[in-house]
Amino acid sequence: PRSPLVGDVYIDDLVLISLIHFSWKKDVLTPDAVRAALAEKTYSDVGLKTNRKGIYSNQTSAEFWGCDLRGEDGTVAFPLCRRVSLMTLSLLACTRPVSGNMLQQLLGGWNFACSFRRELLSVFGDAFCYANKAPQHKRLSLPSTTVEELVALEMVLDSSSLL
Repeated sequence: PRSPLVGDVYIDDLVLISLIHFSWKKDVLTPDAVRAALAEKTYSDVGLKTNRKGIYSNQTSAEFWGCDLRGEDGTVAFPLCRRVSLMTLSLLACTRPVSGNMLQQLLGGWNFACSFRRELLSVFGDAFCYANKAPQHKRLSLPSTTVEELVALEMVLDSSSLL
């Protein structure tokens, strides 16, 4: 219902991913293309707005939901620009005092990034334990075991590898 509190309704992120044989022509109408067209028509029929800038149609690569899909490589990874940012923040956290709250946010970013390669989460142990007991608002230098885990992840994962 429309009211002063709710101006519009948005349905966020309809993602349909198809396996397309490279020998197919670009104009082949796949079942997912039919479903996407039907969804767009339905949105239009009921007056829902769509955001055309986030549509990747007939493309082999896209970035959505915080992941980088590379169809021709057959990979889904954490986007490189976000990976480099996390690596930089991690190095800063290793050299400056940080609060428990800041460390939890940093580790939360790594937790999402490592969800693309879950075995990388095995690097962390002491970091999560320390983040759980560290003062939330007082900045302290990280314990050496936490620093070692952050640096170890950076050593295992350089900025050019897939995550």
